[in-house]
Amino acid sequence: MLRLLLALNFFPSIQVAENKILVKQSPMLVVNDNEVNLSCKYTYNLFSKEFRASLYKGADSAVEVCAVNGNHSHPLQSTNKEFNCTVKVGNETVTFYLQDLYVNQTDIYFCKLEVLYPPPYIDNEKSNGTIIHVKDEE
Repeated sequence: MLRLLLALNFFPSIQVAENKILVKQSPMLVVNDNEVNLSCKYTYNLFSKEFRASLYKGADSAVEVCAVNGNHSHPLQSTNKEFNCTVKVGNETVTFYLQDLYVNQTDIYFCKLEVLYPPPYIDNEKSNGTIIHVKDEE
């Protein structure tokens, strides 16, 4: 009986570790011509999955900049009205193309990936983010 209880306590901790996605982002990007490409590389293959990939602005991730929903062959994009953003989806990479950036949009940006289907729901651990520094045009 003790072995069974130990085994039941052991497996849930393994499952939690497997149900997280890691993300890699560049630590800093400098914007000289008011546009930048931010690539988010995931430890998860998006092919044949229904997902939502989004980019958030601010240390508390309070502002959603843009997002893409759907699957690999039918992505549907949405953008915050304050940003000009397009998204390209690869098997393990989502790239956000930000254009017409202003100096006041300098901030830290975080990538988020959620796998919605098939179950179970999985999302990424919060990364260190990317500081996007928009330089003033001279």
